[in-house]
Amino acid sequence: MADESDWDVFLAHAGPDLGAALALHDLLAGSVRVFLAHRSLTPGDDWPTATRLAQERALMTVVLVSSHTDAGHYARAEILAAIALARRNPAAHRIVPVHLGSADHESALLGLGLKHALSATGDGGLAAVAGAIVRLVEQMKQSGVEGGRPHPPAGDATAVASPTARSSKRWLIPMLVLIAALAVGGAAAWRHRLYPDAVDVLVSVNAPAALAGQEVRVHVALRQRSFFAIGNGVVEVLFDPTHLAFAEGSPRALNIDRLVGAVNLSEPFVLVANPGVDARTTLRARLETQAGSHLSAPVPIELVSGRGAGRPYLERGGTHAFNLSGDWQIEMGAALGHMSIEQDARNQVRGTYSFQGASSSPPLRVQGFKDGTSFKVVFEGRPEGQARIRIDAVFQRNPKDARFLEMHGCAFTLRRDLSVTEDSPVVAGREGCGQARNYVGWRGDSAAPFWASAQLQP
Repeated sequence: MADESDWDVFLAHAGPDLGAALALHDLLAGSVRVFLAHRSLTPGDDWPTATRLAQERALMTVVLVSSHTDAGHYARAEILAAIALARRNPAAHRIVPVHLGSADHESALLGLGLKHALSATGDGGLAAVAGAIVRLVEQMKQSGVEGGRPHPPAGDATAVASPTARSSKRWLIPMLVLIAALAVGGAAAWRHRLYPDAVDVLVSVNAPAALAGQEVRVHVALRQRSFFAIGNGVVEVLFDPTHLAFAEGSPRALNIDRLVGAVNLSEPFVLVANPGVDARTTLRARLETQAGSHLSAPVPIELVSGRGAGRPYLERGGTHAFNLSGDWQIEMGAALGHMSIEQDARNQVRGTYSFQGASSSPPLRVQGFKDGTSFKVVFEGRPEGQARIRIDAVFQRNPKDARFLEMHGCAFTLRRDLSVTEDSPVVAGREGCGQARNYVGWRGDSAAPFWASAQLQP
């Protein structure tokens, strides 16, 4: 944690308002020194002592006020401590309420109705609130206030209280905080010390790779492992913004209520791959609660920038191997369609496909690999993760027209079935396209011949 004299703003909030607190912290962090327990504390910090010292040395306490505040044990204790600090020296510590919702029933909470408040529901939202707080910090510093105490006038030796005088007064604040904590949250604090929260944060994605502009859907599940239920919290997904971005309409954070047992979050986070990126990146999910932070294991994602629509070509360097990147006409049984794929330097294949007359918008995903002259990919179906088509094919130049590359093989339609524990025996030749095949975790429904053709680059 930063030194206790380093804070301009101390953020106080109830547990369910953690999402708003995190957002306000991030808006303020570039302009002022802001303390938020979930951002500022580091492993091993003594939480009660560190938060008390940070609040005592801050210029102001910013209280996020909502319908949850009255039931927030720690928030109420921090409000009481702020009031005591402001009463002791109004010039050195201010209280700034920020209403997250209607102020009708919130203004009188613990006497906050006497303070001029800011509102996050007006024009500009939290961004406007952050701007007002930054301006107030600047005004307080210009008036000679820093680190929770006004500076004495230059040369005024009497303006600094003696150590004995200071020590005789400073016991009041710790005592008030201790009484408040014992009254409204002491039991909870000791419960967290004796039985810390333990949560598994589990992440799954719809595909391990994506082309530029393609979606990566991130599903998060939470599993309680601690003795007591987990309190309210916020789930976020963490990723490198140079590689991925939130898709339009995707949630940025999801609130959870009391967690008992296991739960799948109600909706996924949706990310898109940024253009021009060829990289292996990772993402994680994080659960933030009043008692701590819980991270998932990193999930790797392969990003392929792609060359756009084009034609397959013969690779340079004497390998005489074909790069299959480009647009292909496909035929599966009686269905005609289109496939646009990219092959990277590791012979991994990614792309999209669609069939004529099918209402697939956007096109569905292709992923797999090329091995020698073999083409082994999966056509994802709808819903993703529950239905797919497995393509096993070989490719070669068209013997009658060397300008074209062709694929011949089999297409197996599959549906998710975790009771399938082994692959079906391989039937050689085109006879194998006449019967369904099982793969581990997938049960075959049908099979059909597969054919594809693309014109080579000159």
